[in-house]
Order: sequence, then structure tokens, then C-alpha cells
Amino acid sequence: MDFLKRITCALFLLYGLPIVEAQQNQFQIVDASDIYHIIEAEIFFNNTLLTKSKDGLFFINGNYLPGRFTLKSLGYADRSINLESKPGIQAIYLQRRAIAISEVILRSTLVPQNLQEIPAAVSVIGQKEFDRTDGVTILESLGTAPGLFINQGALNTNKITIRGIGARSQYSTNRIQSYFDEIPLATAEGELTLDDFDPESLDHIEIIKGPTSSIFGAGLGGSINL
Repeated sequence: MDFLKRITCALFLLYGLPIVEAQQNQFQIVDASDIYHIIEAEIFFNNTLLTKSKDGLFFINGNYLPGRFTLKSLGYADRSINLESKPGIQAIYLQRRAIAISEVILRSTLVPQNLQEIPAAVSVIGQKEFDRTDGVTILESLGTAPGLFINQGALNTNKITIRGIGARSQYSTNRIQSYFDEIPLATAEGELTLDDFDPESLDHIEIIKGPTSSIFGAGLGGSINL
């Protein structure tokens, strides 16, 4: 019997203590804001990957404790922390990494450059074109741009076509975008009326024809920017 007891004690010391030791050094990674478990994380010791968490839990052998570890998880700030051997589950909190969106630069025909160097069909109507008309509406001035045609019967009954697109509505213009200092002028149905604008209130008009005008929105024919 004494021999069996000695064998049992030896087996317990050989296999049981590491299990007990591992259970005592159990850690759980928790989100510091929402207090929920972080499923996956990597634990580094001396800049070497030691283990990975599973469902937010990981174990560290007592031979490494006490020691300083670094925890990394996607979307969270890295944290270096001193861990010690203690009974029970020890909680470790990670802070979410602040999301910083880098500056976005849009390069299109809006970049100031010589009109001849713009890789698009662009026309500009300025004060010279305004002075050549009666000054009642801007429609006559728009008609001076190549590729743009005005069909006008009376006020509020006009059609503007850019390269053949825009006159499918009976008494107004559609499928052409227009903006006044970046304020959309088209209605919810996509119809456009420009009779109300006084040429004296404008500095110039930019007309972008073709698919390049899509930078201002969905307009098949083009875009007229006042």
C-alpha cells in the first residue's frame, strides 16, 4: 500500500502540478469600453509570440511569471503589462484604437489649371459672354458653349441639351445636373430650370460635358455649375 501511495504521489507531482499551475495562471482579455471579451489576441514575451487567446482566455506557464508581456489585438491599442501568478481568472483590459482617417484629396477637373490642359470637355462662360446678350436670363449665354443647345419658347418653357441629352422632358430639362455654388438646382424628379437666375448675380459658368461630369452626380448629359 505504501508503495502504491508513493507511486500515486509521484504521478500527481509529475502530471497534476502543471495542470493546477496552468489553471492558476489564467487570464481573460476584456474590452475596456463595452466590457465584453476580445476573442482573438496575441501575447508576446520579449518580443516573441508566446501564445494566442481563445475566446478571450489564455494561459501562461508559471515559469514566465512574474514578467512583462505585450498584448496585441486587431482594432485595439497594444498594451504592455506586468503579469503575476495569482489564483483565479485575471482580467486584462484593452482600449480601442482611435480611428483616424487620413486626408483625402480629390483630383479632377476642379483642380485649377489651364482650360486647354483639362482632360475633359469643359467650357467656361464669363462676363464677355454675358455682355453679348440682353441680360434677362442666362440661357442665351449658355447657348454660346459648343455642344450645348437651348430650345426656348417662353420663360420656364425651355430645354437644354448637352450632346443630345437633356430634352426628353416636354417643358423642362432633365438628365443634366446643375449647381449654384455647390447647391443642387435640379428637382427630385431630375428636372432643371435656369430661367430665374440673373446674369448679374453670377461671376462665370462652368459646363462639363460627357461622363466626366459624374463627379458632380448622376447626370448623363453633363453638369452646369453656376
